[in-house]
Amino acid sequence: MSFISALVSGHFVVALSIYAVAIILVELLVKKLHAAVHDVDVTAWIIESITLPLARAAALTLFLITAYPVLFGLTTAPPLNEILFFREGRLTTLVNLTFILSLLLPLIPVIGKKRSIILPLQGVAISALMFHWMASYMGVAHSYWPGAFNLMLIVLFVAIASPLARQITHIVGQKADKLSDREGYDELIYEGLLLFLQAPAILIYTISLGKQLT
Repeated sequence: MSFISALVSGHFVVALSIYAVAIILVELLVKKLHAAVHDVDVTAWIIESITLPLARAAALTLFLITAYPVLFGLTTAPPLNEILFFREGRLTTLVNLTFILSLLLPLIPVIGKKRSIILPLQGVAISALMFHWMASYMGVAHSYWPGAFNLMLIVLFVAIASPLARQITHIVGQKADKLSDREGYDELIYEGLLLFLQAPAILIYTISLGKQLT
């Protein structure tokens, strides 16, 4: 399956839509929790620094699992349940990996403050782990290097996605605020939109891996 075919496939679009709904619900819920305990410093910190990253990690994991096997440019692949449950604890490992990255990546100078970079890095890491399990299950020797050209495309898409998402969010968010007489839609729309615009970057990487299995 080509990159374009995978990107516009119903399967992939549905997976992205599920993520968008999940992340918007997560942001709304966490925002309400944070508002309820904002005067309790410790609890507010736990919600913002642990609960929110964990919930975002679960939403991203849900997207990648839902997008399988189109995520790797494949129409046929080993059943997902055999990949995830071939050994106990794999699903938990996926969520934990994304969660740990969401805690550690912000500590890295320069890129740590940019969530627009953290999200695709999380997606690439968890996709690589899924690919490892899949390739090992199939008994195929594999590499995680996408190639220099693909890497340049990934960097380009990541660089473009965040400014574009912010621009769209600013326009749509203002209209949503006026229609509802409330503020705060900007961040919700941004979180839901960001992965849509960064999906090509993740997909370029995963399809480059999937070609090793065909």
